[in-house]
Amino acid sequence: MPLFPPKFLAIATAVMVVAVLGIAATIGLHVRFEGDAPHRSTVSVYASGQTTVVEPLAYCDLAALGEIDRKYRGVEISTPAQNAELQAAQSAACDPTGTPPIINANAGDTVQMSLPKEISGAPFNFLALYGSLNGTFDVVEINHSPGERRSLSLPTVDDQGLPLSVVEFKLPMGVINPETGQEQFVPHAVWSFGVAVSE
Repeated sequence: MPLFPPKFLAIATAVMVVAVLGIAATIGLHVRFEGDAPHRSTVSVYASGQTTVVEPLAYCDLAALGEIDRKYRGVEISTPAQNAELQAAQSAACDPTGTPPIINANAGDTVQMSLPKEISGAPFNFLALYGSLNGTFDVVEINHSPGERRSLSLPTVDDQGLPLSVVEFKLPMGVINPETGQEQFVPHAVWSFGVAVSE
């Protein structure tokens, strides 16, 4: 006589198959929904012993903006309804604007930034603002080519004694201005953070 009756083995096998299929379906759904979540690259910032992950301040889906550009290229936007439609399409392609974090740093230290491939592998604009409370400012703005920089370091105080206050990275894209018909460059993604320099 077998240890388990054939009917029991058939039921146990069926239960195991259903359980395995259920687990596989659950994993599949999890992977599908995880895959549907948009990936947003981050900038890692190190200053005075602390690392901060900087999320995008503004981020627009480049493919969606390209579709909008193709749809409206050569179209004269002449009515408020057309303008509202264009604005709604552009808003839908972009994430809500975030809030830039404040990085605390000591005077005399450096602020080190590690760039994701999305920034370093593309042409990007870098801006650093040094400023004081009396209204004296110094702006450093550099356009970088793809692959030129994977990291950047900045002093917390510049040669004029001004403290670093804002850092920004922008990824540009060319769009056609519907009013002029001319191409112009606007950022489709921006990473930004403030810096509070203490003595």
